[in-house]
Amino acid sequence: MTRMPISFARITTLSLFAAAMLPVRLVAQDAPSASAAIQAEVEAILEHPRVREAFRYLEENDAETMADLRELTQIPAPPFM
Repeated sequence: MTRMPISFARITTLSLFAAAMLPVRLVAQDAPSASAAIQAEVEAILEHPRVREAFRYLEENDAETMADLRELTQIPAPPFM
């Protein structure tokens, strides 16, 4: 199977999505000080169709994303000291 090269747009899109979802995932963890209103807001965000679609996309494309990350780590780079 021939893999297409990783596009800058795809890397940028996935990076921005990951950065946007990090706070949601952090808030969704067990937080004893979270009020009921905050918990309800987080649950509403997680139930939003676009958020659910985004998580579905990430799950469906996990293998390809990991392959892309492995490919990126193999790009020669100068040592930084």
